Amino acid sequence: MLRVREVVLPCALAVLLSVVVIVLGYRLSFERLRLPLHYGDDGLLILPLVKATIERGSHWRNERLGAPGIQETHDFPVVDHFHFAMIWLLGQCIPDVVVVFNVYYLLGYPLAALTATLVLWRLGVSPWVAAICGLLFAFQPYHTLRFQSHYFLSAYYLVPFALLYAIEIGMGKPPFFRKERGWAAPIAALVVAAITASGGAYYAFFASGLLFVGGLSGWVNTGRFRAFAAALVMVGTIFLVGLLNHAPAIAYSFSNGHNTSVHERRAVEAENYGLRLIELFLPPYEHKLASFRNVRDTYYSPDRERSILQNESNSSSFGIAGAVGLFLLLATCVCGLHRDRMLRVTAGLALAAFLIGTVSGIGAAFAVMISAQVRAYNRISIFIAFLALVAVASWLDWLLAGRRRIVRVLSLIALTAIGMYDQTPRSWFPTGPEGDYEQTEYRRDARYYAEMEAQLPEGMVMTLPYAEWPETNYDHVRGYLHTKRLRFSYGAMKGREADYWLRELAEGSVDDLVKRAVLRGFEGIHVNANILEARNIGPMHDTIRKAVGKDTPVLVHADGKQHFFDLRPYRERLRQTLGDAAFAAVTKRERERISVLFLDGFWNDSPNERPRKSHFVRPTTRMTIVNPSDRERTIRLVFQVGNASSEAATLTYDHGYGSLQGSAAIPKSGCKIGETFRVPPGKYIVTFQAEPETARFSIFDLRVFEPDEPLP
Repeated sequence: MLRVREVVLPCALAVLLSVVVIVLGYRLSFERLRLPLHYGDDGLLILPLVKATIERGSHWRNERLGAPGIQETHDFPVVDHFHFAMIWLLGQCIPDVVVVFNVYYLLGYPLAALTATLVLWRLGVSPWVAAICGLLFAFQPYHTLRFQSHYFLSAYYLVPFALLYAIEIGMGKPPFFRKERGWAAPIAALVVAAITASGGAYYAFFASGLLFVGGLSGWVNTGRFRAFAAALVMVGTIFLVGLLNHAPAIAYSFSNGHNTSVHERRAVEAENYGLRLIELFLPPYEHKLASFRNVRDTYYSPDRERSILQNESNSSSFGIAGAVGLFLLLATCVCGLHRDRMLRVTAGLALAAFLIGTVSGIGAAFAVMISAQVRAYNRISIFIAFLALVAVASWLDWLLAGRRRIVRVLSLIALTAIGMYDQTPRSWFPTGPEGDYEQTEYRRDARYYAEMEAQLPEGMVMTLPYAEWPETNYDHVRGYLHTKRLRFSYGAMKGREADYWLRELAEGSVDDLVKRAVLRGFEGIHVNANILEARNIGPMHDTIRKAVGKDTPVLVHADGKQHFFDLRPYRERLRQTLGDAAFAAVTKRERERISVLFLDGFWNDSPNERPRKSHFVRPTTRMTIVNPSDRERTIRLVFQVGNASSEAATLTYDHGYGSLQGSAAIPKSGCKIGETFRVPPGKYIVTFQAEPETARFSIFDLRVFEPDEPLP
């Protein structure tokens, strides 16, 4: 108990200093917290998930996005359930979603300072040195650069706990299989493993790798297998809890088909997003000193701005303290610079982490031989940063041992001042007016969508131009953030039924789009010319204006680039033109349209093609045909097949229902295939088999016809 008391005041100081720095750095006020700190990029991916979690209790399903369907995120699982639980708890105390979004991000700073301080102290570092290095860990450039775009990556305060066990196991101090430790140590280790598994897939993956290395190190250092066995227990726990976190996605995939179109990944992406040693030593982005910025710009020169170097890996810089610590660890590995067992284990883990994350390293080999789903290996840099600060703290203790108290105090103050000056960006602590464009934009959006909801209190709004979800431009989601009842078409899961229908509309004429939208139940159209997919938006706007009638009022955003059209007058005119019976018939037909989904095994090697019209066939691929009606229907499927193979090959297709079965020899020039067959109600799987397996086919220009429709 006496030893615990010695760390209480340093922990409190680290937390207090981190709060002071973020309040001053972000110019926080109660009014400022009501506006998103970041209102763009991937922040608009996470903020709706936060809103759904607080309002609905879960982020997996959202009835207000993905109209005319419902957004279900199972194909793109965000499995950070520990963080979602913390957000839900905050939401029970704080009624404002945006405030919760900001507060949880900001809490990452004091929490990282606290956990790092405690872990460093547990590793034998003196309390005040631990507090200073914990503060430097909390304000790693990685934190401010990830910001609210990589929201859960910024919440890295769980990382020190996982590394604590990796280091201790490597030193031969496993939490299991030691009678003298009782039950508290094993339970604590299992809790840390479970929380790590629930704190994000990337951090769980990296922690598992380093625990494995720590186990091997402990086995070698002590000659006892129990260290490695302890590591396996923790890795196994992370795996099992991770599997539970993915359970909703796995169950959904079994029930609705595996959707590979959402997470197309290639092994080469592990190279593009790999860790580069030089980036760890470069000055942080937006450094306060111009000379330091010039050093960084020498590497990221303007003519390389669009190269593979310019991606999220440039947020890996450590700052001076971390760079010195990493150098000390490398020197320990290469020269045996320090004989302390803890430092040698730490150095080995840092080297292992670098080899996992670096370009052409273990991660790249994993992507080639096992799975390419893990690609952003640069994210392991925050693990290396903590290990580097362990070295800094240990060496500081050694250097300051026996010094006069005033020398120790002044040294720690100097390290804190230099480290914080070096690691915080120059956009912090401004002397001029705030002038934050994003907050102004948020306020303008709030006024615009409030007027939209006043005009249309309930109903479905189609967002144009069409944009896929996820991993595309997220600006369309702003309507959901600012309204309480409206449903929006944006957010339909890529590759699923609602997305198929929306994509089909995007490929047709604007007149047809407006009519079919009304028949499907949409009561408004929102056109946003700001997003990247906005091409030829002028003609689209004019055509929609003409279709809905010039007498229909149009709501215009303050930026002049966003317009809302009320479709209700158009719907009534269409009903009067067709008559009630005919209107009901065409509405029913629109809602019962067949969908053809390119799910399991299809891929597209043109990621910039919007919408995606061509789909490559792997050796075995499954197409899903969805019949939303309650009756069996006869349809004709017509599609083009391209052959990228060096010779003619065969494409075999079968569905197991008995009405579609056949094969076609595909010449090098490709061919057209047409098949008429029966489709039962519900989902209907067609399996494509390429022969030989090396054959490369693509399916494009697919059309579905029923007997009363004209064939091409």
